[in-house]
Amino acid sequence: MNFPSMDYFRAIHNSTGLNNAKDAKVAEFQRRFGYDFDSSINVVHDALRNDVPQDFIITPTQTGCNIWARPGETFNIGDIIYYNTIHWLVTDVNFHDDLTRSGRMVRCNRQVRWQNQRTGEIIERWCLVTKPYTSNIEEGMAIATSNREFKIQIPYDEETIQIDLDRRFLLEVINGEPKAYTVTSVDAQTNRYQDVDGGFLIWNLSQGEYNPSTDNVELMIANYFDPKITPDPEEPLLPCLINGRDTIRGGMSRTYEAVFYDESGEITSEPVTVWNVSADSDAIAWSADGNTLALTLPDDGLPVGSIITITVTDADGVYTTAEMQVEVIGLL
Repeated sequence: MNFPSMDYFRAIHNSTGLNNAKDAKVAEFQRRFGYDFDSSINVVHDALRNDVPQDFIITPTQTGCNIWARPGETFNIGDIIYYNTIHWLVTDVNFHDDLTRSGRMVRCNRQVRWQNQRTGEIIERWCLVTKPYTSNIEEGMAIATSNREFKIQIPYDEETIQIDLDRRFLLEVINGEPKAYTVTSVDAQTNRYQDVDGGFLIWNLSQGEYNPSTDNVELMIANYFDPKITPDPEEPLLPCLINGRDTIRGGMSRTYEAVFYDESGEITSEPVTVWNVSADSDAIAWSADGNTLALTLPDDGLPVGSIITITVTDADGVYTTAEMQVEVIGLL
């Protein structure tokens, strides 16, 4: 009697390719969790993760929400989740995620704006700005300043990591008066893990002085500058030249040839040639046939020492303009 093989039992229990009982239990949990995912009362089908649609199970807590992804899907610390018309910052994940990725997130309460110092591009990021924890006011001669501070939790990315000490922000307008803040500390280590994607930064900002000559209240950007529009660099023109003699006598005809080189330095006949001949007299005669120019000078067409200028280029403007000056010489 032939008994079924172990591969048969693995197949009927969806355990094919698994090596031990733990792997089989994990696979079974993921299968059941995936099956029950859509029937959960807390499933969210219209969420966005960093502006990309993704389904989650989300449950509220006293300080934010717990969040679970589908088996096989993921999310990272520092991700921005859009759910229930609010943006949320993922502040922690469970790295023991053999079963499914889970974590915690807190509500973002605003966007902050600034400019990329190199390109001038306006950058916006959702973040959590906490309530100021001091409110002492020091009266000066002409300006009232506050030592209030804000703590900002913001996703780590290629733009936010460029923000350093003394960077200024416009965060609010109170009673018509814009309020400027300056970065006094940057924590780029605590909430990031080496070799793990994502993370978020913590900035501490202290209130400073608004500068009407540099700060743009309409855009809510401190130290605003007009981006310089740099045109795309032009492609270098390809070379061409004119072959022929640089002297001519009255009553003589000469032939000139245009030579064009392609990107590899090889001679090419593809360009449509554009010739031009100029001199101090209309007595000279010339005709062009593709890459060849025929020039004729009558016996008394030009005095000795006169210059005839020949130029050639292509009709598409891909090549430089080559020039040759032909001198009129005497019979001897």
